[in-house]
Amino acid sequence: MKRVIIIEGPDNLGKTTFAKQLAKQIGAVVRHAGAPVKKGAAALVEQRKKLANELAALEEDNASTIEIWDRSIIGEAVYGPLYRTDQYDHTEYFRELVDLNYHEARIFVIVLYADEETLKKFALQPKGDEKELYQKASQTAKVATAFVDVVTKLRLKHTLFVNCNNYATLDERNEYLTKRVNEWLKRKPFTFKRTNDYSQTFFNRTQRLWVMGKGFNANGWLCDAFLTKDCEIAKAHRILKMFGGGTAEPIGGVGAFNNVRYIFVGEATGYNSSGEPQLGMPFYNGESGCLFQKALSALKIVPTRYYITNVVKCNPKDNKLRSFVDRDSRPKLECVGKLKDELHGILAHNTSAKLIAIGKVAAEELARLRFDYQMMYHPSYYLHLGRSDDFVADLGKVLL
Repeated sequence: MKRVIIIEGPDNLGKTTFAKQLAKQIGAVVRHAGAPVKKGAAALVEQRKKLANELAALEEDNASTIEIWDRSIIGEAVYGPLYRTDQYDHTEYFRELVDLNYHEARIFVIVLYADEETLKKFALQPKGDEKELYQKASQTAKVATAFVDVVTKLRLKHTLFVNCNNYATLDERNEYLTKRVNEWLKRKPFTFKRTNDYSQTFFNRTQRLWVMGKGFNANGWLCDAFLTKDCEIAKAHRILKMFGGGTAEPIGGVGAFNNVRYIFVGEATGYNSSGEPQLGMPFYNGESGCLFQKALSALKIVPTRYYITNVVKCNPKDNKLRSFVDRDSRPKLECVGKLKDELHGILAHNTSAKLIAIGKVAAEELARLRFDYQMMYHPSYYLHLGRSDDFVADLGKVLL
């Protein structure tokens, strides 16, 4: 059975170089669809024919080959609506592109996000033959955002969104991509490990909220009680910062703002007594976070389809939340008091999103706030019992 790895994203991100390197490692053939040759309405006819041919080839080809598509048929659903809107309507093209779902078991899509800051960071320059508007640095975030949104709408089973800003070098990024590809080829789940960086997530400290059609939003949140040092949990959080922690502010939510399918609410971000950097994201990088990310990946839940937050936004020292507050006093915390508005803000744009409480404290608060929700045990519970695989299975049951 032929398998296809699709690599999409803006120009000048080293996609072609990576595709060639990957092809040598896994014994694949690189193919480049390219932009339409014809102009005006004829360009749409050309691209639709190309799409039909590729879909037919997926239907008929049962050879045990691997292809890497660099600038694939998905590209027309991005570049056409963005840069040829006055020439023809792309609605029908996207409807036909959805037929990729019939072959999703053999397709792995990698979407690279980047912006002008990415290009500056890696000193990436346009090639001499790149003259089109969409190839310019100023268009990078616009093109990247459109690719993320289009692939989100396609809902292909095997999809990986990668934020290029989360890597120190392109080699580091490519190493991560290669690992993910190899795991997919082996039909094994990717193993998330503590990295103390953002290399295994789509988000980071400043790019925390994905807004369809607009891209990343910082989604920062700072309560008065933190600023005035009136909150005992916040004081513990500040001490963590003094001893090497990475977050000088409360840890807000992360995920998508619209097109959300699942909203996860945890108890509080874990306190790291060893002083290793905290990355300021709920359910990421710690032992429980790695297990949670493994579950999301195994269940094919992409980051543009979920929102994650905590009831308490600071790290209770030694994870002993109940030594600070109990069920009656917890609602008096400013961050807990804002939880209702936070969740309603997401639900207002995602009325069918499913709300899941991760742990007893989250369930208690959602019940008190009169939300409809489902509850499951915290991943730390499964880790304590040595039953991490059961967490993935149980989360899958809750999400049905």
